[in-house]
Amino acid sequence: KLLSKFGFKLQMIFLNQSHLKINYYRFLAGLNGNQKELKMRFNNILLNIPIIILSLHAILNLFRGSAHFFLPDGGSILIAGLDIGSGDQKQIIITIFASLGAGQIVWGALQFYVLFYAKKMIAIILTFTAILAGMGVSILYIFKPLPIIVPGHNNIYILVVLIIASIIAYRNQSMRDYP
Repeated sequence: KLLSKFGFKLQMIFLNQSHLKINYYRFLAGLNGNQKELKMRFNNILLNIPIIILSLHAILNLFRGSAHFFLPDGGSILIAGLDIGSGDQKQIIITIFASLGAGQIVWGALQFYVLFYAKKMIAIILTFTAILAGMGVSILYIFKPLPIIVPGHNNIYILVVLIIASIIAYRNQSMRDYP
């Protein structure tokens, strides 16, 4: 019984989405030529925003990841200005930064793969990228804040842009379902 209620609710959600899309296309059909052209131009711009944002974030990931992985201090002293101590403590932090960098390089490569070979996954990759950025921001601002301001504090702005791009990507995906 619970399963059938859930299935009914899912059907209602899909029917409502279909109804909204049909009404949208009826609205477009009622516009005059200039209004249609403007609306279609706006839709074309919205189609490209998620691609542009994901491309820029992939480049950012490769750049940051390379800095963390290849710099002798992982960017902890040179870029962030952290006092990482000496001896074993210093090596542990450098190793953690290098591991973080390796993850960023792989994530950037995955983002480029999606951009070139799996465009249907742009919305989901943007969503996971936004979640990852949100977790990083929550660590830096709430759970484990650092005593100084580091370059990662700017991720709050990147998070907002990623959320907006994810919403636009899902909107584009749902609009493509109808001719």
